[in-house]
Amino acid sequence: MKITAIALAGLACTLGVSASGAASGPPVRETQVPWDTSAMQRAKASKLHTRPPHRAEGWFDNLKGGGHKGRKGHEGRQVGDMFSEHFSSPTTFTSLYYQKAITDMYEGQQVTTVRELAPRSFDVLGWVAAHLDSGEVHFAADPDVEVIETALYLPPERRLEGHGRIAKQVWLSGYNAEVAGESFKLIETTYPEGYGVVTQWYIVGDEAKALTFAREVFIWSTQIQDSILVYDNGWWSPDPALWRSVQKASWDDVILEDTFKRRLQNEYRLFFKSEDQYRKFGIPWKRGLMFLGPPGNGKTISLKALMKDVGVPALYVKTLASYGLPGGPIRQVFERARAEAPCVLIFEDLDSMITPSNRAFFLNELDGLEDNDGLLMVGTTNHFDRLDPSLSNRPSRFDRKYKFDNPTRDERRMYAVYWRNKLADNKHISFPEPLLDKVADETDKFSFAYLKEAFVAALINLVNDDADFETALMEQIKFLRDELESGEPDVAGAGAGAGPSPWAMETGYDGGYVDGYVDVVETYSYPVIIPGVDSTDGPQNEYSAGHGLVVDRSNPDSDVPWIEE
Repeated sequence: MKITAIALAGLACTLGVSASGAASGPPVRETQVPWDTSAMQRAKASKLHTRPPHRAEGWFDNLKGGGHKGRKGHEGRQVGDMFSEHFSSPTTFTSLYYQKAITDMYEGQQVTTVRELAPRSFDVLGWVAAHLDSGEVHFAADPDVEVIETALYLPPERRLEGHGRIAKQVWLSGYNAEVAGESFKLIETTYPEGYGVVTQWYIVGDEAKALTFAREVFIWSTQIQDSILVYDNGWWSPDPALWRSVQKASWDDVILEDTFKRRLQNEYRLFFKSEDQYRKFGIPWKRGLMFLGPPGNGKTISLKALMKDVGVPALYVKTLASYGLPGGPIRQVFERARAEAPCVLIFEDLDSMITPSNRAFFLNELDGLEDNDGLLMVGTTNHFDRLDPSLSNRPSRFDRKYKFDNPTRDERRMYAVYWRNKLADNKHISFPEPLLDKVADETDKFSFAYLKEAFVAALINLVNDDADFETALMEQIKFLRDELESGEPDVAGAGAGAGPSPWAMETGYDGGYVDGYVDVVETYSYPVIIPGVDSTDGPQNEYSAGHGLVVDRSNPDSDVPWIEE
């Protein structure tokens, strides 16, 4: 009798693992096919919806669970009895207990134990669903293993989507599998441990072939498939909804001046084609881009178009907050990015992520001894003036900066052309060509978000109004113009009309952007004036420490050069 236990090393920071190392939650399966169907039928059915819209709904629906009750006197029934008995007794080391107990039940056979170190890092049922058509995989529920499960109610994400769904939380299940002519019994257990739950599999069969099977499942499970990896609250998790949103993005829908757009596209395309050139000249194969400018001017849609076009994995960092030490999340982010390289690593709203408590950790990962080859880092910020100077003005970190400012007259006209083409097939709307120039002339200082609101609001008003499209559109432009000039906060997300922040009123700083930036801003190697802040040592007073760093152009006595055009 031999016990073999394996786990996928190095996955503690992969999908869905919390800062403590425990998994974030057990897999949940939504009931969409009858529970008395065979595991093979459920696996086939699941191929139609193997990527649910919500992470809590589970990664592969319908493949687990079932109404198969154990038979008295069989080993599988003993497994069920053992499971129930254990959790009604004093706490023990569950993982070791299961491993020893199941091995004793299948005396004389080899049992290989596989532990998931992250949710779905050993996704047997997903692997089965992906290989059913090969003809080499046969899979069915084991009637000798009692299924222990809990029914859960999943409310709808939106009220109009219905009344929610019933899902199954599976704690114990068993399967009979045949893979490439080799037969196995598989037992899956999920149980509480630490601050979360873990899943452990037991493969009964030839050890060498079980390890080969486990390796194939591990490799398949850890690939990024139809998802964007998102880091939030201390762990990575796949986001299929974000991936679907990215697939809809296109550079054709991004209204930017052609030279600016081509320059940006060439920047990242050339980077991923130039590994040999970087190595030839002894240059680290890494690059950093910064998208900056007021909100509502195309940073996000450009980011999505880049993610779709680039052809490598995209990793998106939403926050660097966690329950552990400030350096932990940053370490996890860069470890995963290095594992996926070449890839794009995205930090949206970077100015709000980097704080005095985590800045040193972040800079160490950017500049330290670790190999960052193949990383294209893209940071975005609506407030470049608040970004730490160690990131905004230091070469070799974020090397090239692209400013997404309010659109020029030509860009505003291009945006009107975009809408004219979009509405060309609508026989109820007349969009004469002279209206293009009229829109461009009347929307000075509008962001793209303001422009979009004007067109959308005009179309909505036409539903209950007899006015023609041109009248409705110009009325909306006038309304938004009045709002913009009055200084009242707008509702379309364009920051140009927002009033000063409480901090701006407190300090007298007007929140303006650095003068003189053009479309592409090279990294400046000289310092800038920061109130109460040493140019190399960071925050020195309560304002800069609590509200971010801002460029101060009000000191005429300083001999430090200003950033000028």
